[in-house]
Amino acid sequence: MTVRLGVNLKGLGLVLGRGVFVRADRPALLPMHAAPWCPPQERGILAPMATQFYTASSIDGFIADPEHSLSWLLTRDIDGRGPMNYNAFIAEVGAIAMGANTYRWILDHPEALEDGRWPYRQPTWVFTHGGVPTVDGDIRVTSAPVAEVHGEMIQAAGGRNLWVVGGGGLAGQFADSGLLDEIWVQYAPVALGSGAPLLPRRLELRLEDVARNRDFACARYTVVH
Repeated sequence: MTVRLGVNLKGLGLVLGRGVFVRADRPALLPMHAAPWCPPQERGILAPMATQFYTASSIDGFIADPEHSLSWLLTRDIDGRGPMNYNAFIAEVGAIAMGANTYRWILDHPEALEDGRWPYRQPTWVFTHGGVPTVDGDIRVTSAPVAEVHGEMIQAAGGRNLWVVGGGGLAGQFADSGLLDEIWVQYAPVALGSGAPLLPRRLELRLEDVARNRDFACARYTVVH
């Protein structure tokens, strides 16, 4: 039997981290905030950082089906302590970028929130050309090109990484500006045929790491600039 621990959904990194699925006979996973985030100025971290697109995909390269559903993803088995797991990833994230559709998706799914509250403590930039609802949290709405905002996000991250949550179009904008450093993909064992593409760009990558995490084939790539 497969059981779900904690709140979930939120778009892949969203799902892999917060919608943790494990076998009932396996050890319980850490909750999202097992490695709590605190402002970087309180930790004095000066380590190099990276701008990363971390997400899940079908094997044919879609991050959502044509109805923007993640039902194809939410029953999968993954180990929250396994290779390329979300808990370790989010612990190194100091700032977040997402598009308006991803932001609205989170707000429209109460299970993606934490008791109705915005689930991230990291400052989050929402890129949109229109208005979006507001909620309590460090959310910064912008219509500026990513290249104009990137420096501000890096400064806010304080030496930690910048997570481009999605969608693929936003990640592509970072790549177009030469600002995307890494792509982490957890491939689910399903083909969707159509939907929202993983990354609607031609982009040269170098494979750095590959591993299996239960149902997922996990790969980490460096963007070749």
